[in-house]
Amino acid sequence: MKTTWGLFLLALASAAAPAHTPAAGLDIPPDATSGIYRNELGKRLRPLNDLDGERDAPAVAEALRLGERNLAWLAHLNAHRGERPALSFTSPSNTTGVPITSPKRYSDVSVERDLSAFKAAADASFLNVILGSASFPNEIPLAEAEYLALGYKLDRVYQTAARWKLMQPYLWQLAARERDDIRGFYFLERESDLSSKLQNFASLDAEKQGALRGHLENLCFNNARYSKAQCRSRFETSLSQNQLVDFFAAARPSGEQRFSRLYNLNVRRDDLQWQGSNAHLSFVDPGTQTVRDFLKVNIEDEWQRPDLTTGAWNLLIDFAGQSGLSPFVTFVPGATPNVNGLGGNRITMDANAPLSEYDVQWTIRHEFGHVLGFPDCYVEFYDEPAQEMVNYQIDTTDLMCSRQGKMNTRLYEALRQTYEGTAR
Repeated sequence: MKTTWGLFLLALASAAAPAHTPAAGLDIPPDATSGIYRNELGKRLRPLNDLDGERDAPAVAEALRLGERNLAWLAHLNAHRGERPALSFTSPSNTTGVPITSPKRYSDVSVERDLSAFKAAADASFLNVILGSASFPNEIPLAEAEYLALGYKLDRVYQTAARWKLMQPYLWQLAARERDDIRGFYFLERESDLSSKLQNFASLDAEKQGALRGHLENLCFNNARYSKAQCRSRFETSLSQNQLVDFFAAARPSGEQRFSRLYNLNVRRDDLQWQGSNAHLSFVDPGTQTVRDFLKVNIEDEWQRPDLTTGAWNLLIDFAGQSGLSPFVTFVPGATPNVNGLGGNRITMDANAPLSEYDVQWTIRHEFGHVLGFPDCYVEFYDEPAQEMVNYQIDTTDLMCSRQGKMNTRLYEALRQTYEGTAR
């Protein structure tokens, strides 16, 4: 889902690196599906000697093994369902986000904890199949809803284990990514009467003091000039001199800049035309009606605003684009979906993923956002002292932040302000 860049992206540690840049070449969103993780595990691990199975923590190795068996059983069941609808662990109803207020922290320790909790609570008939090595039964030995719920829970543990394993070669680079943690800016911008609270800091209760201090030091750390120790020292000096308002004013530009690169529309296409209540973008004809329908139905269904006070607005794609200039879609077996840069024109999708899958349909809607120039609005970094990965999504209801998200007013207004009046 993120835009494609080099495998080993040394610019990761640079303060100038855009916030949508993939984590050290691991171009996988935090809420990726298991199909993506299976593809990436197969592609990336064989050449990396430091990622063989012997080096996995025992719980990670077990979670990967059981997760693969879980997915294999699902495929086996679907192959024997005849005319019945295929089973799936993913659906709009169980898609979850990672809100900025509750970041996900994960490591081999969390995998062990979650796997143990799963095995302790799971139905015995489900565990007998997953923990065993015999051939899979053709029918589910428990209620279908219960099977899907258990399969989903185990699948989530598998995803965490896979992500942790895949991150291992890049932890030193991911630690540098903490500079892009924009929670300080995000929460301080939403703090009511901030100036008054900073001027009267000593009168605040200990909890509020601790929260504001953490946000201010985080905001300071967004500036590549300062280490965490220096930010703590600068905070203490400003506090002692009753200059926290000035501290905030000096630190804010760096946080705002990082937030903007992560969240705002900073790219403008020359070929998008805004015509009254519609916007138009030419698209290279994919050559088959099935793919035409897949693109047109999903993109136009998502990128619309039917509820505006000024009337409905729609973004329409026209299959009249020129190859090499207009957006086009290509299908590559095992590919992690991506676009070749913000405002790019090549959308790459996984040829092995059926177009009827909910996740595939959501993905093309999201990837089209990159074609329009919107970056991914989630953050991930390695917390070295805690030895944990941390990630969160700025807005779980936003299409560009989360698999749970949709097209919203924020995206529409960014497009309107950029393109309104561009019709020629």
